[in-house]
Amino acid sequence: MDVVFEQPYCRIANLVDAKIAGRQAASRYLKAPVSIGVLRGQAFGREKLFVHPKLMNLLTRDTKHPEPHREADHR
Repeated sequence: MDVVFEQPYCRIANLVDAKIAGRQAASRYLKAPVSIGVLRGQAFGREKLFVHPKLMNLLTRDTKHPEPHREADHR
């Protein structure tokens, strides 16, 4: 899963290049988090990207109006 969180998206080739798995196994590995909503599969040309939507949102949101920091209530 480290490869998935290095950037806001992952390709099957990223897992293959990292010698984690062959193409078929890498495809299965990436489809598992899609099935539970952690990643979203998205066609991009001839490839399929597996996007981490929450990380993508964090990286692309408007930083001119950041959400206020709220400390947890430790009572």
